[in-house]
Amino acid sequence: QDGEELFLYGNVLIVREAGQDSLEKRMRTSFVHVVQGRSVIRTDRDIVITEEDRVLSGRGMEYHNDTKELFLRERVRGRFESKAK
Repeated sequence: QDGEELFLYGNVLIVREAGQDSLEKRMRTSFVHVVQGRSVIRTDRDIVITEEDRVLSGRGMEYHNDTKELFLRERVRGRFESKAK
């Protein structure tokens, strides 16, 4: 159906705004496939995900918005910095 799938190319930035119980999240990549009916975002390209003092990166990603599950497929790296006291 119209609008069920969305393909974004180039300098793609997806921002999930902060909520009462969650921080702002940013996903940056060169390609994203959005399947709206299933609330799934996926890419087969390099991706960087940032949330405050945490950074995850990898190649290939699938995010299920309904369950908040994130899968990174290859070359996964993460950096988690402790907050200064």
